[in-house]
Amino acid sequence: MIYAYTNIKFTEKQKEDPLKIYDTFYSSGIMDKILTAIPKKERDWFEKHTYHSISKIYEYRNSIYGILDAISNDYENLNLDVNKLKEQLAEGKGLETLREITTKLG
Repeated sequence: MIYAYTNIKFTEKQKEDPLKIYDTFYSSGIMDKILTAIPKKERDWFEKHTYHSISKIYEYRNSIYGILDAISNDYENLNLDVNKLKEQLAEGKGLETLREITTKLG
C-alpha cells in the first residue's frame, strides 16, 4: 500500500525488508495517514484479500504437502552424506556432527 499510494521512493536494498518499512511507517504514524487517504472500499478489499491469502498460506503450511515441503527443505539444508557421516563417527567426531545435525533440525 505504501508503494501504491505514495510517491515515496525506496532503494532495492530497502525493499528487501518490507516489514521494516511497514514498522517504520506504522510507529511514526505515517501509515495511519496513508490509510485514511485510501478510500474505505479499497482498504476493505485489500484487507479481505490479504487475510484470505494469509489464511491460505497457513492452511498450506499445515497441510501434509506443506509439512512434507518443510521436511524436504530441512533435509536438503543438512547436506547429509551418509558415508561421510559414518567416517566422521568412526574418527571420533560424532558428537560434533550430531550437534550440527540437531541444530539444523531445530
